[in-house]
Amino acid sequence: MYRPSRIRDQGGFVLVAILMLIALSLVLIVTTSGISQMERKAVANSTKDEVAKRNALFALEVALAQLQREAGTDQRVTATAITPPANS
Repeated sequence: MYRPSRIRDQGGFVLVAILMLIALSLVLIVTTSGISQMERKAVANSTKDEVAKRNALFALEVALAQLQREAGTDQRVTATAITPPANS
């Protein structure tokens, strides 16, 4: 079928425009996917940090309870409040 040259030129422009839109969409999808993956890793790391802090506090409370049990009543002294003199 015969087409005038003006219609063929417009058809080429439309093809290039569609290819550009596809390329732009692909870039947006890849960028969004990368950002989403980084956010998921950040959330996982912050969750692990929170669990580690809770475990450390629990261990501190257990150690303190054990120390209090070994020392007995509050009338006993386990350490003096005086700091040793600095070596000059």
